[in-house]
Amino acid sequence: MELNWLLHQDANAYQKKHLYLKPHPLLGKTIAHYTYMQNQLFADESTLTLVPDASGCIVIQVTDAGISCRFWGSTSTVIQVMSDAAHTYFHFFIEFLPAGAFAFLHHSQSAYHNQILSLDTVFPAFSDHISMLYETSNTLIQFTKGIDALFLKRLEMPDSSISFIHQQLHQGASIASITARIGYSQRHLQRLFQSQTGCSMKQYQRIARINQAVHLLQTTPCALTEIAQLCGYYDEAHFLHDFQKVMKLTPRNYQKQMSVFYNELYKF
Repeated sequence: MELNWLLHQDANAYQKKHLYLKPHPLLGKTIAHYTYMQNQLFADESTLTLVPDASGCIVIQVTDAGISCRFWGSTSTVIQVMSDAAHTYFHFFIEFLPAGAFAFLHHSQSAYHNQILSLDTVFPAFSDHISMLYETSNTLIQFTKGIDALFLKRLEMPDSSISFIHQQLHQGASIASITARIGYSQRHLQRLFQSQTGCSMKQYQRIARINQAVHLLQTTPCALTEIAQLCGYYDEAHFLHDFQKVMKLTPRNYQKQMSVFYNELYKF
């Protein structure tokens, strides 16, 4: 199938490297956004390093060979992806918010952490429906509305306690204080959080802090000591340890190589 099926009403999709699309309002607490990317625009990029977002996504890829769907579990360390622009027409990404995938798959996300799998192995019905949507849609808008409808049928709103934990971890609260406020045992809360988010609370807080640090390194002239404090670290050494654990390089080296990194704008 030719790419022209997307362009009947959506020719402006060709004008940007990324076209961000909002999901249906009822999906706003589970899906951050959809992203359409036409790969020819990235032909000069050989690799891209993804900053972890503890969320996961579904990657729909259309190539000469047809359509494929992959499920990316929540990530807690950087992942490098190779450019395949020469063989790919476009990618369509369904970007979940933390614990968002659980709201549709309805089973533990722990086994998928830092994993990239065929969607057939995670949820075959999703893969079949997405392939059918691709074959029957005439425009990107029609395809996106079909994705909305597919997810609305499966939606179960996330546990409110998980949303509260996310918020508290972003604000720097300790795991012990969160446990005391919710009233669960720490062991039960850790198990619940990891099942729905795919990573532990400690991993999640580290990822949130490093995403904040990445943003500050990109946009401010702050010293590393100040960035560490702004991100909730008591000392620079702890910040440097966590940054290197997640990003696989130092903050200063990150600043020198920022163009080869992609960090999610709408989750942290």
